[in-house]
Amino acid sequence: MDEPAQFGEETRRNIAEVAELVAEMFRPCLGPLGMAKLVKDKDGLWLSDDPSLLLSKAGLQNPTAKILSDSAASITKSVGDGACSFLIIIARLLKGAKELVDKETRPNTIVNGWRLALDHCLQSPGCLPIEPSDRLGLSKVAKTVISDYSSVGTEALARLTVDALSTVPATESIDLNNFYVERAEGGAVGDSFLVKGLAMPHELGDPMGPRSAKMARIALLKGEMNEWKPPNWRADTKIEVGASNGILSVLTARTKFLTGLADCVVRSGANVVFIEKGMNPIAIEHLSKHGVMVVRRVVIEGLERLARATGGRIVYDIRSLSRDDLGFAGLVESRMLSNHEWVFVEGCKDPKAVTFVLRRESDTLLNSTSRLVKRSIKAVKEAQMSRQVVYGGGAWEEYLAQRLRVLSLQCDGRRQLAVNLFGEALEEIASTLAENAGMDQIKTIADLRASHANGGHSIGIDSRHRKLADMAKLGVLDPFSVKRRVLLAAFGVGAMLIRIDKMIIQRELFGEEKILKEREKHTDPERMEKRRREYGGMEKLEWPRWRPSKETRRIRREPAPWLVDR
Repeated sequence: MDEPAQFGEETRRNIAEVAELVAEMFRPCLGPLGMAKLVKDKDGLWLSDDPSLLLSKAGLQNPTAKILSDSAASITKSVGDGACSFLIIIARLLKGAKELVDKETRPNTIVNGWRLALDHCLQSPGCLPIEPSDRLGLSKVAKTVISDYSSVGTEALARLTVDALSTVPATESIDLNNFYVERAEGGAVGDSFLVKGLAMPHELGDPMGPRSAKMARIALLKGEMNEWKPPNWRADTKIEVGASNGILSVLTARTKFLTGLADCVVRSGANVVFIEKGMNPIAIEHLSKHGVMVVRRVVIEGLERLARATGGRIVYDIRSLSRDDLGFAGLVESRMLSNHEWVFVEGCKDPKAVTFVLRRESDTLLNSTSRLVKRSIKAVKEAQMSRQVVYGGGAWEEYLAQRLRVLSLQCDGRRQLAVNLFGEALEEIASTLAENAGMDQIKTIADLRASHANGGHSIGIDSRHRKLADMAKLGVLDPFSVKRRVLLAAFGVGAMLIRIDKMIIQRELFGEEKILKEREKHTDPERMEKRRREYGGMEKLEWPRWRPSKETRRIRREPAPWLVDR
């Protein structure tokens, strides 16, 4: 039987309860003293307190939880921070909205009150200006963002973040594909460093050949440099020779062919070669004699990174290699790091890529720190581009909540309740920070309200010392664009969910019913007509018209129809 649909009060209660459960899961993660979560799945261990990552690994089935998960992931992807705050605010909004609707307040009235409160918050948000070249200010923003996720190595990671962003003009948006994170086990976070160029764990083709090259001219080759193989070549191919010196002539021709390929590199003027696959030892030896440094088995993503960093072009046919295809770097050198051989490409002219080389005690911690670095880059770049920051530690949210309490007194009707609810939701941030720091929530919020009423708009929660403090003196700053994105997301998602009065969930199909549903999907006339237009004729689709999925074939215990001998 189909699951019964949820109507009215039951739907609103379900939505509010799910949002509260999700928020309660991540409420302990907020702030510098927040906790982390450890998830184990088929891909390994995931240590993080980022809701977007953890919810994606949770295998959610509830529609409301999926909506919240997608919204949190969107915030993290766009601005790098604020997902946890979003879940706390939206849960308080939905809980309060459910109580107001139970008191016969129309959802549209609540949404109008929220919209009025949001507009009031964004019209005069009380931002502080920050210059894109202010490294001290950006460093404070980086420390604030990183301290929300890690209590170890905050200073070192913040410094690396600001140094990395200094390679990108302040007026340009960033492409995270140009910021690479390489992981080296062993050592502490303070041992991490930044390479304005590339660093990758790779061994040289010839350990006895050149190990470094100054004023490097770099050739990027795709494929391999090996003897020619005919199209029908197999591993058991045999060569038959008639004369006694036939084998010598074959080996001589092979050597001549390989050295000819190596000469193509020498004639181009390159003194460093990065190649995707293998290279024959004869070619490597020939290049080493001419002072060419060889790095083998570089994945295609690594070649693309090198192309962006050095300005070179990836060459698919070595015979067409020319000087115009070469990239340039001040130094290419092989060094030992964490008991492995690494190749460093430094001194690139106008580099489009930089590399973080992170050191942590284990691979799980390395993965967690690498995700943290990428999020901090996004958040600090947002502050650099918007040139606006706000006080952290719950100070900005309390400042807005105080203004909304004043605004609610000026509103008429039930909108007053909705505006006041929006302020209470913002105040949940300071309340959660106090709870995670082990402070008395009621007393802390009362003292915080009194401080802001007396004009102390920069007063917030100092979690480390468990007291109220001036965020301006502590240097706790958050990017305004991140806070703005959180408010807009909370309003948008909340306004959508509060208008839902019915939830219908289709039951899962099993057995023969699932087979018939899949057959109906794949033999739909509109679908077949679309494929006919795409492929230019039905003759290509006559067999098979419908291919059951692997699960369907398992149910029916029959082979795939396209494998059956007709």
